[in-house]
Amino acid sequence: AIGYSTLTGYDIYMSTGSGFTFKQSSTVTSNVAITGSITAGVTYSFTIYAKNIFGLGVASDTYSIVAADAPA
Repeated sequence: AIGYSTLTGYDIYMSTGSGFTFKQSSTVTSNVAITGSITAGVTYSFTIYAKNIFGLGVASDTYSIVAADAPA
């Protein structure tokens, strides 16, 4: 994050192809689970920003997954 200050958390953004939207914030020590409906065959892309008291840093690389059917 900008400003060379202690890291305070992360903001997670998700896209299904039409721009990224904010999904969730987390603290430095928490595990994060994105909840909501997931559709098999749809590609979900995520990018993460570190944050501190000065705001958000630069975006991470984008990571993508294709949702699979739930196990039978």
